[in-house]
Amino acid sequence: MLTVNNDENKPVDQNGSKSALIEYVRKLQDEINDRDKQIVTQVDHSCDWIRLNLSRFRYNSSRFQPNSIGFDRIRQIPCYQNSTARESSESELNGPEPTEPQ
Repeated sequence: MLTVNNDENKPVDQNGSKSALIEYVRKLQDEINDRDKQIVTQVDHSCDWIRLNLSRFRYNSSRFQPNSIGFDRIRQIPCYQNSTARESSESELNGPEPTEPQ
């Protein structure tokens, strides 16, 4: 019969031998191994689920890519009311005008 020794809080048999303690530790190790296997199985399942959904997402996103019609290559040119503002803006975009060496 397995009882708990109140002094050490460890299971011992009625004779006080260590065999019951060894058996108890083996049972605990088996339980831990079983739980580890369950956790590994759950993690594997979760990884498979994530991989499947990522592949679906990649497939869907590549399947429904909008066709590029070149709008991303068009420069936006600001519109101004008067020509002096446009000229000053264009000079800022083009940089300073080159000067001739003296």
